[in-house]
Amino acid sequence: MKRIFFLALFLFISVASFAQLGLVRGKISDTLINKSIPFASVTLLDLDSNLLFSQRSPADGSFQFNVQDSTSYILLIAHPKFVTVSFLPK
Repeated sequence: MKRIFFLALFLFISVASFAQLGLVRGKISDTLINKSIPFASVTLLDLDSNLLFSQRSPADGSFQFNVQDSTSYILLIAHPKFVTVSFLPK
């Protein structure tokens, strides 16, 4: 039984170590007055427009998502007082 557990643990660690993780992060700010924008809605979608992550930016306007490195994403940033912005892969 111990052998099967250690074999399963080894296989899990091997698969996890080959997974490439990336980071999508940024800071939302008004470029006209150089002030951060709190409580903006930040959404990360895959290329088929499936929702992966969504969050509100804190008071400093920052956001961060842990993602797989080898995939392209769509980033949407929205706020009621500003224009909605989307960043699409090339």
